[in-house]
Amino acid sequence: MGFGSQLGLLLWKNWILQKRRVCVSIFEVALPVFFAALVLLLRLVISTNYISSPTIYDREQVSSFYLPNASIGFVPETSETRMVMQLLLEKLNGEPEYGFNNLVVVVVVLVVIVVMVV
Repeated sequence: MGFGSQLGLLLWKNWILQKRRVCVSIFEVALPVFFAALVLLLRLVISTNYISSPTIYDREQVSSFYLPNASIGFVPETSETRMVMQLLLEKLNGEPEYGFNNLVVVVVVLVVIVVMVV
């Protein structure tokens, strides 16, 4: 059986299935058209404000974000990330940090912390 006849049989089978489920076939076409029209209508109704220049916020000192009794966890635990986190902790005057080799350990530790708090 060649490719053309297989394609023809597959298209015929698909046509038969579409004829048997008329309601589903209508929704397959009508729902995407409805939602596209809804998005276009919302886009026409809602007014937009064009901003020509970017928003620039004032700088904040890192020390102003100090959280007492807070600790920092980070992934992955390498010499570079440990150095960056140590500098951040010096700026924050924070608690010791915890480095993890993979994200699964972080999730388990967070679950244990949440269970201990509750």
